[in-house]
Amino acid sequence: MLDYRLDKHELAELRAAHRAARDVREAYRINAVILLGKERASADVADALLIDPDTRHCS
Repeated sequence: MLDYRLDKHELAELRAAHRAARDVREAYRINAVILLGKERASADVADALLIDPDTRHCS
């Protein structure tokens, strides 16, 4: 498993970027990174965002 842990500063920057995002797909991607950075399992993140856990990229 990859290590996605983020420190408080990185999480704060991502939250600000999420609030500023105008594109829904970008907001979802940032949200996924935030959840992974808070040590959520990738399968749980995929379930929360209603995406296939085997998705390699978004179109």
